[in-house]
Amino acid sequence: MKKALILFLFISISTLISCGSSSTTTYVNPHAEPHNQMHEDFINEQIQNKMNEKYLNEISGTYLGMLPCADCEKIIYRLQLNSDKTYQSKITYQGKSKTPFLKKGSYTINDRLLIQLDDQSGNMNYFKKQSKGLLLLDKNGHEITGELADKYYMLPVVKSVENHNKSSYKKILYKKFQKGIDFYAFGNEPFWSLDMDFEKGYRFKNLDGLEFNAPPVEPVKAMDADVSRYRSITESGEIIIQLNQTECTDTMSGQKFDYSVTIDFKTSKATDYKTYKGCGNYVPDYRLHDIWAIIEVDGTKVNRADFKKNAPKMEINLTEHTVFGSDGCNTFRGNVKTERNKIQFGPLASTMMACIDNTEISSIIGKILSSKTLTFKRENNLVFYDNGKKVMELKHID
Repeated sequence: MKKALILFLFISISTLISCGSSSTTTYVNPHAEPHNQMHEDFINEQIQNKMNEKYLNEISGTYLGMLPCADCEKIIYRLQLNSDKTYQSKITYQGKSKTPFLKKGSYTINDRLLIQLDDQSGNMNYFKKQSKGLLLLDKNGHEITGELADKYYMLPVVKSVENHNKSSYKKILYKKFQKGIDFYAFGNEPFWSLDMDFEKGYRFKNLDGLEFNAPPVEPVKAMDADVSRYRSITESGEIIIQLNQTECTDTMSGQKFDYSVTIDFKTSKATDYKTYKGCGNYVPDYRLHDIWAIIEVDGTKVNRADFKKNAPKMEINLTEHTVFGSDGCNTFRGNVKTERNKIQFGPLASTMMACIDNTEISSIIGKILSSKTLTFKRENNLVFYDNGKKVMELKHID
């Protein structure tokens, strides 16, 4: 009887509890919530990675800025950001030092999307992406204010524009060669240009409308440096041109030139000279821009039948300033440029194969050309001279 009463009470209590609540009891897997959180974190991480990848692609490229400087003319800052978060920078303090500071390393992007270089030695390490390029920030990552605030932008250097400029530059050089120009120079701030025909005269121009034409004169050479000075006077004015064979970098494009150029000019009515500074180069002699068979070496005629593979020849590319050729056994390559009637060969790199053909001629070719400055003449063929002695004759290959 007691057992029946206890069973009845248990059933009654269970029924009351069930009827008094509309909720149901479900089983909860204690591992489900962490698992869902893990999925959510993974998805968020993938989204963030995609966003970072897109941002890195947006900012990667080369930027150039002409920045204010407290103790120099200006700071030329060239910065290349790569999509793998590495960078290369080139900083030149113009008017203070001609030697640029070259650095490379890695960069990070913080939660404010500021770009920070890992260089701890300087204070030009923070950048902010803007619609027209990068904005250089102060050493604490804040925007620079004041009258010069808009001078801290660094504009992108577009590759297609660089390639287009190189192509246009080559065409300009070829036109100058056709006109007989031997040397050219130019400068920025203010913009000016100089064309020198050593037989007919010089033409100096600037954006203020000045155009001064001067007759040719013989240069005065410095005794202790590779400097040539030309002074030419007319009724309308006087110009002094100084060509200094030291590397010069164009402040606008970053392109390197072989000569630093200084011009002092004044009109006949003026008492003081105005000085212009810039860069220059000799115009390549494009008559040499071709493929040539080497037909005589140091007084010995080259017999093509003596060479089973390639007879000696060379290709001179004055657009790229390169030379590539064969001495009859090994191939060689290097740098080359022309200045008036001189051709300058840099050190030549050569393969090292054993030769079974005419080894005497093959070995002499490299010695004549490598790291040498020779004079040349276009006679029936192209002839190279070393201190007045004929050392090589070449014939154009059709």
